Amino acid sequence: MLVALALGGCAGGGSATAPVGSTPGGGTSTGGSATANVEARWIAPTGAVGDDVVIEYALLDPDSDTAGLTVEYSPDGGASWFPATPAAQHPQHEAGPYFSTSPLGARHAFVWDSRADLGAVNAIHVRLRLTPTEAAGAGKAATSDEIAVINLGRQDPDCDYAAAFGELVLSVDRSGGFVPASVARNHVVHTRIYGDGKVVYRTSADGDRVIYAGWLSERQICALFKLLAEKDFWNMKDSYRAQMAPTDLPSARVTAALRGGRRKSVSSYGGAISAPPGYMEIYDALHAPPLEPAQPQRYVRVPISSSDLQRGYYFGAEHEKKWDTPSNWIWVAGGGPSGADVWRQP
Repeated sequence: MLVALALGGCAGGGSATAPVGSTPGGGTSTGGSATANVEARWIAPTGAVGDDVVIEYALLDPDSDTAGLTVEYSPDGGASWFPATPAAQHPQHEAGPYFSTSPLGARHAFVWDSRADLGAVNAIHVRLRLTPTEAAGAGKAATSDEIAVINLGRQDPDCDYAAAFGELVLSVDRSGGFVPASVARNHVVHTRIYGDGKVVYRTSADGDRVIYAGWLSERQICALFKLLAEKDFWNMKDSYRAQMAPTDLPSARVTAALRGGRRKSVSSYGGAISAPPGYMEIYDALHAPPLEPAQPQRYVRVPISSSDLQRGYYFGAEHEKKWDTPSNWIWVAGGGPSGADVWRQP
């Protein structure tokens, strides 16, 4: 699977040259010698990866010198680092030891044999670090955010949700009713759970001003699907409404998807007022804190800028949705310049 990066630095090799901007994404630039004319910039690792992980990067240098590259991984959030084993036989892997660079960025690829380093594991959240080097020493290193490595098949054969990056398997929300336009525009779906374990969510304490992202294990996701089965979710009607319910109340909605395309959404007008037995138990279980995602990242929403609106996009992860973003804008993994994650107009 693909992990997209950009590295600023010096190199020699033979890749195509393409402009690479200082685009924020899923990582940071750290460290490096002040005398080395080389810099690393991380753009956007997205979702789960596994087995042979293709890492694309670019090396920038105003003098178009040559540079080396050291690739490391950390299984413990950056506390310790180990050399990343290359998948030397992979057709996209460039062995080096020296790589081309240009002022605009020469593109290359390193393919990491994650199974050789981590073994047969699921839901291991690792960091990757790429350090460009030249004669003067090491430059600034690009360090990724934590990513999931999926090197083992489904452990629970009776839990048949679709374990795929980008595929929504569970969601819960409360929407509708009478609310001002500004409130509706900034509404955040309460919880979105994806097949690779990523979860994007909000809490009742923070409301729509703060968005979180974290990870759920296969065990946690399977427990939620088993709860759906116990409460007979798959046989519920598509919608419920009490006869004497007040008008202009929001509806609670739970959506679930299984492998093979089976998908069901159940809404309950006014939540518990209209809900069938067991429905609100499912609804509550899909919220934090009962959800208990691991490694939560907290994003306090900042206002969208006039330049963002004029450009038609801004860089950011799915949970980094700015305040007052137009309601029709969508998040696209790798959909921006140089493969960065962006929020953008359709």
